[in-house]
Amino acid sequence: MSPQEELANLISQLSPERVSLLIEMGHALTRSVVSQVASDSDIVVDAFERDFSGRLLLFHAMHDAALTKKTFEYFFCGSSRAAGRHASQTENSVYPGEDVVVDGHKFSLKTEGGLSISSTAIHISKLMEARWIRECHSAEDFCTFSKERIGIHLSHYERIISLRSFHRRSTVLYELVEIPKDVLLEIFHLNPSDFSARTANGSSSAEVRGSDGRRLFVLSLDGSVEKITVRSLQLRHCKVHATWEVTLA
Repeated sequence: MSPQEELANLISQLSPERVSLLIEMGHALTRSVVSQVASDSDIVVDAFERDFSGRLLLFHAMHDAALTKKTFEYFFCGSSRAAGRHASQTENSVYPGEDVVVDGHKFSLKTEGGLSISSTAIHISKLMEARWIRECHSAEDFCTFSKERIGIHLSHYERIISLRSFHRRSTVLYELVEIPKDVLLEIFHLNPSDFSARTANGSSSAEVRGSDGRRLFVLSLDGSVEKITVRSLQLRHCKVHATWEVTLA
């Protein structure tokens, strides 16, 4: 059975209301997507790009808001399968490690959007949950616990991918960025003196610097919500695999 015959057979089984929805989706797939893919991307190959573009169009046929993290996970797996890879999502939604596994490689997926998003700096609102922050009472504690617990967390997966969204008047620009683990692992060069004094809600932060002394990012230990945040990570330290600009209805 050809795809056209399969579609005709499917339509014959649908109610008029659902046929209307299918027509709406079909019109959505005719809208414009302007994509740019890095020539050396090992993630966004041609089949992945075409599939991801279609999924974005279908999503925005029903939504004005950008993708949620869970939807991104689903799309990432689907587009990886379209590229001939074996991909699966982690079944346990509270598991602190990888979100998806593609051909045996473990990925942590993030999303970033909102009005305050920067075009030049990346913000990871939750690198990991961190109830252990409550056990930190000194700069030495913050330093020791950060290296130990964040190091363990990062060992659970191999790659970190963030889908960043920029809302414009009639389009949404998506940017697929890889955050190198090596950059985040620079936390192992932190000293207790790098951490700020403990605040009233049990928080602290530290500027993480590279070998040249320049700031790479700010590591924030938020005691109020018990999570680790990465702020002001410059995009130049990361790899942009692809961008998609989706025209809205």
